[in-house]
Amino acid sequence: MAASRLPHRGLRREAPLLRIYRNRPLLPITDTIDDLVTDAAERTHALILVAEGHFKMKLLFPEIRFDLRGKAAGQLRTHPNRPPRIRYNPAILIRHPEDFLAQTVPHETAHLAAYRLYGNRIKPHGHEWQHVMSVFGARPERCHNFDVDGLGARRMTRFNYHCQCQTHRLTSIRHGRIQEGQIYRCRGCGGDLRSGAHPSKA
Repeated sequence: MAASRLPHRGLRREAPLLRIYRNRPLLPITDTIDDLVTDAAERTHALILVAEGHFKMKLLFPEIRFDLRGKAAGQLRTHPNRPPRIRYNPAILIRHPEDFLAQTVPHETAHLAAYRLYGNRIKPHGHEWQHVMSVFGARPERCHNFDVDGLGARRMTRFNYHCQCQTHRLTSIRHGRIQEGQIYRCRGCGGDLRSGAHPSKA
């Protein structure tokens, strides 16, 4: 009996881990954003199964989010103590659904497989990643060529952290990593960064 289509939470930032238990080839394009989100999640899962079968290994299923903004189409984030996370840009998915499923989804999933196979010290788009892309039957292109006019560059939110000597303005990426347990230290005083502005600068 074929697995039923799993529900999802659309574009909510705190979307749950999506695990689609169905392996099938590139899916037909549908009209609604909910269907496109599910198609991208299912396509990711199908490619993970392709990688597992081809390379005879197991991959951690990623958390899949559709909260990426700006001109980037996709992003993979890994953490030593948590499942990997793949973020997709829903605005680009809506504009270019066929190419997104054919290129962006394999692109990010190939990063996941390449890091599992060869470690995280490889070049992001080196020959290891290109080899996985060839297994997926996708073009090993480093950057997409989607029309992103009007989407604009993402504005980076900054967060105040302080050490013993000054206030540091960290990006949302580093802020997120600190929330996940990573520690940053000041190069000047060597102190751990703590949330908030330096008391003398507040």
